[in-house]
Amino acid sequence: MSKHAFLIIAHSNEKNLINLIKSIDFYDNYIYIHLDKKWKNVDYNRIIKAAKFSKINIFSQINVVWGGSSQVFVEMLLFEKAFQEGEYDYYHLLSGQDICIKQQSELHRFFDENRCKEFISFCKDDWQKKEQNRVKYYYMQSGRSRFKIFFNRAFVFAQKILRIDRRKNSRLTFVGGSNWVSVTGDFCKYLLQKKDYIFKVFGRSFCADELFVQTMAYNSPFKQNLFIPCQSGLKSYGEEYACLANMRKIDWNRGSPYTFVEDDYEEVISSPYIFVRKVDEKSGLPDKILKYLGK
Repeated sequence: MSKHAFLIIAHSNEKNLINLIKSIDFYDNYIYIHLDKKWKNVDYNRIIKAAKFSKINIFSQINVVWGGSSQVFVEMLLFEKAFQEGEYDYYHLLSGQDICIKQQSELHRFFDENRCKEFISFCKDDWQKKEQNRVKYYYMQSGRSRFKIFFNRAFVFAQKILRIDRRKNSRLTFVGGSNWVSVTGDFCKYLLQKKDYIFKVFGRSFCADELFVQTMAYNSPFKQNLFIPCQSGLKSYGEEYACLANMRKIDWNRGSPYTFVEDDYEEVISSPYIFVRKVDEKSGLPDKILKYLGK
């Protein structure tokens, strides 16, 4: 049976995190969790005890700030920690607000049947054109405060006047999509070999966590291994098609993204996805999913 590493970025809500752990707990599954450095008074023992079969590795090294390079750093740190500990067939990057909705036997079977495929989603062309500014200019602040937003806008405006374009000396085609991915051990190794280059190119960018994995895959031999749902017998779900490639159910039509609640149970369970982002533990949805999974 293949070995899987689940890499979780968590910043709050211990209950949600525990539900996610329970949903992926299985022999030959290894769980790596980064807890945001800002998250205090976390019960490590309670989190570890949530898994009956999986080995859990928890660490807290980075103060993750929305929009900043720290998002790239924490993802690369998780890839590195897991890769150093074992040779895994797949590395699944997850949020602490996600949950798995498939039996682990089904998850393992699916990835065994699609061995060597990279499960990375790409947004449509109009999004790609609009978001080029994320890496075209330098950003000196990260976060959602009004001051930081104003500062970055002013800084970018000055760069436009000076005709700054960080991409002009690069041979990369910059593309993006959801940062939540499932990638092979070979591609994980490739990313780690390019770590310094990734930090150089995507450091001081804006929300580059939604760009760097896609860009590195698209500009490498791994491009030919990208999972394409329509070639794998899976039904396209209209606007959700772009998200289907990473096997995550994400709804951008009802939210940013939408948080699934108990009333969405049938929709969630009947979907072809393996993971769901995001869920509300107060709604009762995770409890129903865990019961469905026999957890």
